[in-house]
Amino acid sequence: MFDIRKIQEQVLFNAVKGASNDETAAQIVYGENGQASAEDNAAWVKFAMLRLETRFDRPVVKQIRMNCQCGYGMDERLQLVKKLVESSSSMEEFASRERARAAGLSCVDGELYLQFGFCPCPMLATVDRLKTNTWCQCTTGYSKVLFERAFGCAVDVELLKSIKMGDEICLMKIIPSEAVWGKEKLEKMDNFFAARVESYDEHMLTNVNGCKEAYMEMARLIPKSCKALLDLGCGTGLELDEIFKLLPDIQVTGIDLTQAMLDKLKQKHADKDISLICGSYFDVDLGAGEYDCAVSFQTLHHFSHDAKTGLYRRIVNALNENGIYIECDYMVESIEEEEFYYAENARIHNEMNLPEEAFYHYDTPCTVENQLKMLQNAGFTKVEQVFRLGNTTMLVARK
Repeated sequence: MFDIRKIQEQVLFNAVKGASNDETAAQIVYGENGQASAEDNAAWVKFAMLRLETRFDRPVVKQIRMNCQCGYGMDERLQLVKKLVESSSSMEEFASRERARAAGLSCVDGELYLQFGFCPCPMLATVDRLKTNTWCQCTTGYSKVLFERAFGCAVDVELLKSIKMGDEICLMKIIPSEAVWGKEKLEKMDNFFAARVESYDEHMLTNVNGCKEAYMEMARLIPKSCKALLDLGCGTGLELDEIFKLLPDIQVTGIDLTQAMLDKLKQKHADKDISLICGSYFDVDLGAGEYDCAVSFQTLHHFSHDAKTGLYRRIVNALNENGIYIECDYMVESIEEEEFYYAENARIHNEMNLPEEAFYHYDTPCTVENQLKMLQNAGFTKVEQVFRLGNTTMLVARK
């Protein structure tokens, strides 16, 4: 039978013993002559902490209590946090995941917080108010172990608020000693998206400003007469979800570098006329005059001006006489921003000694002005911006 009191007595005994000896541990946990056995849980918490605080100075008290975490449910929580880490590329993305938010995680100004709207400690169920936060340091110790294992680095945990100290919530700040996600650790493009395929749709629809609206806008911009569509970097088919609502019989050729993304797309739209190609749209033969319309959504902000201009020329050739190309992508306002991202990308590639021919995930957004120029230089006759929300921008280019 699960006896939380016995578990807490044992972990406290071991933690105190580690900082002193058996005799001191026994006195703190069981009291002089074992009188603590007569104390109910609320009284035992109060007097055990008083005995602890009387015997040791504050830093030692805090460390002892942090060492009291019992590890209950650790494996399940660790598995969840590790999955969230693996499917994210930044602290902001990590904390914005639906399951992260449900667990009480948030990121404010790049810093990670964990909060509870209830007291998570069953030993405090009958305790109305604590005089100090000593008992609560057990939870900070638990969080420290959890996030150190998940992040792979040392982690400090700072207790900011406690319900049992009179606050409305329990709140901790989680402070990794080093970057958990670093731009210097670039992933191959296909590996990056394969690792995030299960969370990709949620991320794009809820976390990237403007994308949800842009998927619908792109579908509205495709001519009703369109019969054959080329989708470059189709991914899981979020734009196609909206396009098929308006044009259910359209024939689609989709190209993407990640097979796992294509598998998910095919699963969603098994009844549609779709031809899927796993490969790089820089290499796949796009044909000549085969498509009424071509689209790309949030896929081209990883490549150089030259690479994109060359691709645009091939898109012009792939479209029929009156064809149009619709591009929605991450675009910045100033040339200084654009130059910064390209310079950083070059620096990291050099430091990692990455081969030029391989695709690695790093954002290099261009200005809207430069995007328009590239499309014009590639041979499109009319190019215009038709949508912008945040940095999510949509351009229409006509052959």
